[in-house]
Amino acid sequence: MPRQKYSEILPILFNTILALSVLYAPQPLLPVLSQQFEVSREAAAALTTVTFIPLALAPLAYGYLLETVSPVRVLKIAVPLLALTELFFAGTSSFSLLICIRLVQGLLVPAILTSLMTYLSSRSSADTVQRIMSIYIAATIFGGFIGRAASGLIANLFGWQFSFLALAASLGIGFLTLFWLPETTGLKTTRPHPQAIFDTLRRPNFLPIYLSVFCLFLIFAAVMNFLPFRLTE
Repeated sequence: MPRQKYSEILPILFNTILALSVLYAPQPLLPVLSQQFEVSREAAAALTTVTFIPLALAPLAYGYLLETVSPVRVLKIAVPLLALTELFFAGTSSFSLLICIRLVQGLLVPAILTSLMTYLSSRSSADTVQRIMSIYIAATIFGGFIGRAASGLIANLFGWQFSFLALAASLGIGFLTLFWLPETTGLKTTRPHPQAIFDTLRRPNFLPIYLSVFCLFLIFAAVMNFLPFRLTE
């Protein structure tokens, strides 16, 4: 990778890790939040689950948005807004407000991830795009891990609010790194057509694969919501 590319890939990876950290940071703290706000386990688990509702649908809308708006511009709006939600999350005393904040985060996280992926693909050549996207996927996995690990560690040392304050501060740094990214021009996108989805699912073996991924992710999310409560018993 050319030297000048590192000034672009590092902000992308850093903000990718932060976005996934925001998504999963509450998960190891569910027993603490359940006790703090005096809600049931099921209600506390909704703090993780509720974000997946907009997360599953919003990327389709953002795909259309990125046809006319620069990915960098979207990032410069979504990242500071996500940092602001973390500040509200740390400071609120209402569980209902926490749920609302997580819904908003479920809208902002896919805006960031979709923009980052679009930017990466547009700035990569045909012979490097596969390697770059592999690094991006690795960053998403690491973000999910470090979000859980760091939030649990910080909460254990300083209190659960500081986990989200640390994320807010990190997102502030992530926002500053976005100014290293040049604006993309002449971005070419292909507008998705609903018929293409059905055509893909009709292909041999495609539907079982997608259903398997859906079920595996559903089970994974459920188990990771359950484990923190089981470990504290």
